[in-house]
Amino acid sequence: MKLLKNRIISLALAFVFCIGASLLPANNTVLAAGNANDYIVRVGMYADTTTDSRLFSALTQSSKGFEIGYSSGDRFIPLLPLSYKDIIILPNVNANIDENGTLTAGEGNIGAYSTILGNYSSYSKAMTKAKSLGGFVAVVDGGFQVRINPRNDAGKHPNGATAMPTENGITVTDTKGNVILVWADEKRNFALQGKQGARVSFPMLHRSGAVNTYDYMGFFEYSVQDGKLFMVNCLGLEDYTKCVMANEIGTNVSKETRKAFSVLARTVPLGKKHKKSGFDVCSHSACCQVYQGLKRMGEENNHIVDSTRGMINKNSIDFSIDFLKGQIKEDAFNNFLSLLNRAGSVDKLNLLRLVFDGKSDLWQTYKSIKKRLDPGEANVIDNAFIGKKTSGWVTKYTEAFLEKELGVENLSERAFKRLMEDEQWKLTLINSFKAQFPELYDLLQKVCSMI
Repeated sequence: MKLLKNRIISLALAFVFCIGASLLPANNTVLAAGNANDYIVRVGMYADTTTDSRLFSALTQSSKGFEIGYSSGDRFIPLLPLSYKDIIILPNVNANIDENGTLTAGEGNIGAYSTILGNYSSYSKAMTKAKSLGGFVAVVDGGFQVRINPRNDAGKHPNGATAMPTENGITVTDTKGNVILVWADEKRNFALQGKQGARVSFPMLHRSGAVNTYDYMGFFEYSVQDGKLFMVNCLGLEDYTKCVMANEIGTNVSKETRKAFSVLARTVPLGKKHKKSGFDVCSHSACCQVYQGLKRMGEENNHIVDSTRGMINKNSIDFSIDFLKGQIKEDAFNNFLSLLNRAGSVDKLNLLRLVFDGKSDLWQTYKSIKKRLDPGEANVIDNAFIGKKTSGWVTKYTEAFLEKELGVENLSERAFKRLMEDEQWKLTLINSFKAQFPELYDLLQKVCSMI
């Protein structure tokens, strides 16, 4: 019986390297983010897909105010704080706001032209000056400007030069339409996030014509298309998956079904369907997946998503690297180790799965993705490849793990049985195995209970 269980462990360890929920984006490199939630998903919110959900203006709210900055595509770089909890975002064009707070494009009480009174290198100095003059701050390439007198045409002002509207510029007002900030930096995309991790809410246009407001995580990147706001929500893959789980499948199906769905939900943004449009996925079910932020999110589904993040956790990386060192040539190992050292923890798992004949999250083998890798990296992986799972390394891996944990070299089956008669040794081994292979431990518990 114990021998049978040992064989199950060997087979299950091979299974570990075949299935996982860490990230291997289908691009030209295996090197990406530093942990599972560092892989940033770009969700097209105000975008034109199966539904044109772009808006002219958006009342945007956050309970603790905002951080304003710019986006590098997958990272938010903060520049200045904004204490307002409710702001209106619109393109840097002339507009009108009526008594109900409805904004329309065209000449009105929100002007896109203004007067420049000075340039500053720091926001705090520019803001202090703007407050004293009853003006506002504009973010420009290389610094900040103090501006006053927003108006509908160029006109003239005796005290300063006229600032013209910026093609990709953004105007931020309070709820009454008073300009509080202008983004006139054409080299960087305007972005914001809630202060101290606070959620951000804004209206979304549904294909039915209804407008719904939900809370969202992450940061938000804005630009202008056809006179409307184009906006992308950027957040970690795990957070995105939890949001999708809440609305695509809910809680009315079995946990096992939801586990399977959570794995599939991760693969959709990795396919980058809308890459040419500047984002990975949209928020519409008719095109990609339902994405409505934190709506319906619950602890049960979140736990299910967490449970499918990976069949190998970070605690097993070091042991796997040590094992590999003894199985391949020294030069091949050193080159592979150099590649690992340039990778984050998520990518180390991916790289190890590849050399151990495993699959990525997209269920792709090394052979199927090799042609998309950098030739130098592919060569390093080729030389470090340990062999097919039928080549004998699985048994060696299991034996190496047992010998390491028990402190015994050349462990025989007889010696193993004798050691397992000692309850303390047995407990030590079980706890170590559970720590390094938690999901596998749970699997083996279920399998062994049926024997």
